[in-house]
Amino acid sequence: MLQAFSATYLAVLLAELAGDRSLYAAASLTRRYRAALVYCGISLAFCLKAGIAVLFGNWVAHLPSSLVGWASVGTFFVSAIIVGWKKPEIEHTDDGSATSSLLVCFATVFLTEWVDAGQLTTAAMAARFGSPVAVWGAATIALMTKGLLGVTVGAELGRRLPGSVWRVVGAGSLTFLGVLTMLDQIHR
Repeated sequence: MLQAFSATYLAVLLAELAGDRSLYAAASLTRRYRAALVYCGISLAFCLKAGIAVLFGNWVAHLPSSLVGWASVGTFFVSAIIVGWKKPEIEHTDDGSATSSLLVCFATVFLTEWVDAGQLTTAAMAARFGSPVAVWGAATIALMTKGLLGVTVGAELGRRLPGSVWRVVGAGSLTFLGVLTMLDQIHR
């Protein structure tokens, strides 16, 4: 089980860091929302996506790539609008604000990047090792490691840039990721 855990952690982390866009989305979301809420929202999304990869690896891999890709395009653009929309200052202790922040962060990660290198790696490791709990745990922790990197970078940049600049940068980054995903879909 330790071999399945270590191999999965390393493989998923490397696959995710190689070109995954949710790392950049996490950094962008951190300026708009409190870092802890971003991390909680994206961690829940990562946990569920890893579980789905373990349980339905073969099925997810056979979904029409155009359907998955265009859903990701739409989610990136909607996330860009949400991050870029100027909102009045709200006290951070407001439960409705925290809930909506968690939902936005969760949806930004959960609804994008399906059947990516990390999920395919997770599914392959589950099939290879036959240890779904160890693979799920390792994949989730690898994804959360990547998410922590994105949130940390985003929080540090957020301290250095004014909110109005960061809102434009964050929305622009998510729009750019949406355009990249759209171009990828067009060229398939």
